[in-house]
Amino acid sequence: MEITKTDFGKLVDGTKNFCIPVYQRHYSWLPNNCQKIFYDIEKIAKKRKESGEFTTHFIGSIVSTNYQANPECPQYTIIDGQQRITSLMLLIKVFYDSTDDETLKKRIIKKFLINEDYAEQQKYKLIPLEKDRVIFNKIIDSNIADITDTEKKSRIYKNYELFKQLVSKSNYSVNELYQSVSYLIMGNIVLEGENPQQIFESLNSTGKSLTNADLIRNYLLMPTDYDTQVSLFNNYWKKIESCLEFTKKDDTDSNLEVFLVCYLCMIKKSDSLIFESKRSHINPKTLYYAYTEYLEEHPNLLKDEFLKDLKKYAEMFSSFMKKNSKSKASQLIYQIMVELNMLSSSIVIMYIHNQYINHYIDEELYEQMLSDLLSYLFRLKFRNQGLNYQDFSLILQRYCRRNEISNRNYRQNLTIALCQNAGNINFPSDEEFKNDVATCQFYSMFKGTQGRIILSYFENYLSNETVDVKDASIEHICPQTLNDEWIDYLNKNGELDKTKADIHKIGNLALTKNNSHLSNSKFEKKKETYKNSNFTITRMLSKEDNWFSGSIRKRGEWFGKLATEIWKLPPDYKEIENKGSSNLYELTDNKEIFTGKKPEQLIVDGDAILLGNSWAAVYAKFLKYVLENYGDEFKSILPDNHWADSPNSSGIRKETKVMDDFYVETNTSTAAIIKVILQIAEYYSFEQPIMVQLKQ
Repeated sequence: MEITKTDFGKLVDGTKNFCIPVYQRHYSWLPNNCQKIFYDIEKIAKKRKESGEFTTHFIGSIVSTNYQANPECPQYTIIDGQQRITSLMLLIKVFYDSTDDETLKKRIIKKFLINEDYAEQQKYKLIPLEKDRVIFNKIIDSNIADITDTEKKSRIYKNYELFKQLVSKSNYSVNELYQSVSYLIMGNIVLEGENPQQIFESLNSTGKSLTNADLIRNYLLMPTDYDTQVSLFNNYWKKIESCLEFTKKDDTDSNLEVFLVCYLCMIKKSDSLIFESKRSHINPKTLYYAYTEYLEEHPNLLKDEFLKDLKKYAEMFSSFMKKNSKSKASQLIYQIMVELNMLSSSIVIMYIHNQYINHYIDEELYEQMLSDLLSYLFRLKFRNQGLNYQDFSLILQRYCRRNEISNRNYRQNLTIALCQNAGNINFPSDEEFKNDVATCQFYSMFKGTQGRIILSYFENYLSNETVDVKDASIEHICPQTLNDEWIDYLNKNGELDKTKADIHKIGNLALTKNNSHLSNSKFEKKKETYKNSNFTITRMLSKEDNWFSGSIRKRGEWFGKLATEIWKLPPDYKEIENKGSSNLYELTDNKEIFTGKKPEQLIVDGDAILLGNSWAAVYAKFLKYVLENYGDEFKSILPDNHWADSPNSSGIRKETKVMDDFYVETNTSTAAIIKVILQIAEYYSFEQPIMVQLKQ
């Protein structure tokens, strides 16, 4: 690192380029920033006028890296200071435009703005970002008449105009102001062997926070020379950002960051990492660290190859978010990711899609697998249960693990992976699904557009055509707010309390385009309107004699049965459930599963398969694997009298030899063995969960 004190004139004097790298934000100084630096210059001019002496004024530091792309015109890539240097050059150009002194004009051009012996890119001393460059160059070249109305809205042009106003109203002449600029002192820091990314993060830590996507982009581009940065940015990163620009709510993670999480989880087949010395998971908060860890673990991975692959999947992710009626697979994916709002499902979907485009699975199988995934996720949706990045990462892990055992039955392997979840995210059976559909508080769970879309699925299934629900609304058959007529109607039949409890259930809801008209009308009057409805399921209501809690629940059960026909169970579901998911489990699953069962194999680190016919046997092989691959530091966490470095130790009741200098206690319960295995796995932060295959 070379650090010198200089003034602005000396900094830019000579043949050189100052390049704003593609990972920087665009020029964004506000009027008050420009006014402050101009008033600092006026203070220098005032002191000179009053005392005959110039005083210096420190305005901060310029941090750059020096790339000798052309030894006669060195390039300095600005790490920090682009706002100041850009603003000062705009001000200097205003001096040029505001004077009739031809000698001063020539001096300004040569010293501050133009490399006179060069053309195109190297012509300008400052090379802003592409978005700012066109308008900046027009100003420098005095092509003001060519500036478009759109370009006049840019901060570059607005600040140029502001400086013109300030100069025209100043009490000091252009020459006095120009001379004062050379007394703006700054630190000139040129990085040589330092890590520019670390410097950049430190310098920007107190400013506007960089997003994780910003940091990842910088990490990938910053170590390269300027021309390579521009090439990588334009060919890959710019296109990645462009294709992931979707409308989103302010309180949600950006689509780019969601994609970056899903992509890394997919290629790792895991969401685990060690963050701040603790076991953690890949998510938007840990995203930058997760990417740096992955890239550092793969030092031979070329940046352009990595970015090329990232772009390929970004375009894939983007295509999933667009409605495409021509492809059944696209429709299924759109339902999952957009209509069910499960973007994190792309961890699994991108992987399966890649299998399809690489001809591991054909189109029919691809659609079947997507249908199974949709059925699983839709059933969970009616349970008001969503999945996160970790859940989908585990599903992908299990699916890939099954493919290692049997790579010819991809659909069954996915079903097994979905059936291995526990608790509220297990694959709901038909009976569970029917009950969830009939009894859930549908109107409260599915707000706005999503509720209409889900009801349209039922409508589409019965009418066998696409139903437009854009202008439709959800009508409460028994109104949300009961008027006197409805209260009397329900009270006379002893139904008031029971019906009020069912008001938001699916059985009491209908699609209609006459919601405001129907309002709190009597049921008999509503029936007349329902009879002429555009919606099949709504028309069916005209056949009802009355509308009480029993009617709502009966209709809810009808919806539940219909739901099992629309979102069917995979064909192997019952067989897999009966066999306990082919007896392949994560070791962290309910310990009762393993009691009284013998293991057939233990799968560690995703690929090491340890065979054994008892828990003691696989335990000993597991310890040997750890000793050979990780060392013996784990011994410190083992229970007392659990191991010895020689045979026949008095503290061990039943010893099993692991290695010549390591003997372990195996006269212990299955639960105790599993506990130790999991403690060791956590101690070494195994990236993938330990799986166990039980004997049939």
